[in-house]
Amino acid sequence: MRLRQKAFIIIFAVTLAVTTAAGVLLLRRFYINEHSEREELAALRITELALELDAYISEQRDYGRWIILTQEQIASAAKQYFYDNKLNACLILPDGTAAGEEGLEISVPEGEGIAVEPIENGRAAAVSCRMRLETGTHILGLYVELGEYDTASYAVLFFAASVIISLIAALAGFGFVLGIEKKLFRIYDEATEMITDRRARIADCGQPELDRIADSVNSAADAIADDMEKLKTIADGRKQFVDNLAHEMKTPLTSILGFADILRIRRSVDDKARMEYASIIFEEARRMRGLSGKLLELATAGNMKLDFESVEIPALFEEIRLSVPPLITQRKMTLKAYPQNARIIADRELFKSLLYNLIENAAKASAEESEIRLICESNADTVKILVSDDGCGMTRDQIKRAAEPFYMADKSRSRKAGGAGLGLALCAEIAQKHRARLTIASKQGKGTTVTITMQNALSTLKGGSSNED
Repeated sequence: MRLRQKAFIIIFAVTLAVTTAAGVLLLRRFYINEHSEREELAALRITELALELDAYISEQRDYGRWIILTQEQIASAAKQYFYDNKLNACLILPDGTAAGEEGLEISVPEGEGIAVEPIENGRAAAVSCRMRLETGTHILGLYVELGEYDTASYAVLFFAASVIISLIAALAGFGFVLGIEKKLFRIYDEATEMITDRRARIADCGQPELDRIADSVNSAADAIADDMEKLKTIADGRKQFVDNLAHEMKTPLTSILGFADILRIRRSVDDKARMEYASIIFEEARRMRGLSGKLLELATAGNMKLDFESVEIPALFEEIRLSVPPLITQRKMTLKAYPQNARIIADRELFKSLLYNLIENAAKASAEESEIRLICESNADTVKILVSDDGCGMTRDQIKRAAEPFYMADKSRSRKAGGAGLGLALCAEIAQKHRARLTIASKQGKGTTVTITMQNALSTLKGGSSNED
């Protein structure tokens, strides 16, 4: 059974019960009022009869020229009056005898009031009052028909009205619930459409309660859409990562397999060729080892637990200056460090890896005998560490993509230098773990400057030094 049908039955039953109860109360009230009105008419009739009988007895006295009537004369006059006017009435004399209708049971009124005694199940009443005549106080009684009460017609009328009112209320409730059902079905259809169309949303219903439901569903759909977009971005990034990795690994593996196969097949290889093939295999294997290390470092940078400590910039720069020569001396490059007396909160080894990668990238992009600069600029709030070179530089589009895994602005130069395009991607990951901001400024043919901006651990101290490798 649908909601609108249940609503119709419930509203009809409840309304019918309420209106029927109200009808019973109204009918009872009507009966009481009608009965009271008829009793008042009966009391008025006995009062009028008492006046008329008193006048009739006075006429009889005047007609007979009597000064005072006896009880017998009063009783005879009352009987004659009752007979002439066809009244079911009686007059009880002071001695207890009755004149008139025999067997009429009447109540003795209290004081000067009027007594009304219902008889025959309320269809009639015996009404009585006191009369003062010559011989004393008399009781005048009268039988008055009150008539039947047409309660059945009123009951039918009230019940019919109850049924009609209940039907109207039930139909109104049916229509209201039907309208709500239509809006709910529309919400259901639109919510179902959202399964196949992620851009679909539930429109307003014009009903505050339903609009709140629609807004909640829309908010949930927006959140799911955002999560799905993020997952799609992650999935696309991972696919691109795997595709690029497969491409990068294919080249050294091909070289290694090719030259190893030559050494395996040829029976005689002179020393020069053997050294040449072995050197190629060695270099390609070394590049693969470096590539796998970079991949592992990049993959774990986002999950590894960092050991933060207060790091002094001068000491950090000195460690970099002492350990960086293998990256630059083969090409006769120099590293100039310009520290300041500042401190940062960082994971020392991971942050050194960040600087090594930046210096290595600068070396790959620079010509022989060029200069690479490691600079610190600090104030009371921030510390900026810059790695600057005078190399080939990058275009605006290359700068935007520089932090993508495997992206290389000049692939031939990077591969020749043993790179895999993971340096800046790893740097960006490490900077993010340190809540630092990594920015790149570069011009083609003018060089590149990478800036790491992070919070200063202490106030900047005046002074500084310059060390040259």
